[in-house]
Amino acid sequence: MFALPGMYLISGAMLCHSSIHRAICPDGFCFSNTPVKNVKIVEEFRKIEVEELKRIRNQLEKEKRESTGNRTFELFSLILLLRGDIRKRNNNQKTKPRYKGPFKIIELIDNNLYKVESEKGKKQIVHASRMVRFIKRAHLA
Repeated sequence: MFALPGMYLISGAMLCHSSIHRAICPDGFCFSNTPVKNVKIVEEFRKIEVEELKRIRNQLEKEKRESTGNRTFELFSLILLLRGDIRKRNNNQKTKPRYKGPFKIIELIDNNLYKVESEKGKKQIVHASRMVRFIKRAHLA
């Protein structure tokens, strides 16, 4: 049975899923007795597809590297916390501030958890993904 790399065999027919196979078989199915007429075009499409797959793979690896970075905060530094209610469906969520605080980190706990204390003395445990560094505003003279 004749099949190009990247085709799936389904009950005597091959389901085309790549750009090469869609160009050869526009209806989506390539039957095993259908000969490929122009092999050069198939080879050119395959080269293009390999380059595209390399680009997609590199992009996914870059996203993985950037998204897996652990946030680290120093002890006694000031942070802001993402508000939990801002993502809920409320009528007035556009005007609410995204973050509340500042909070002071008082203890480091395992698994990116931190114990923080508000200015009023209330303590809570939060994950690092909900925290951003607090930067004081410059006073305008």
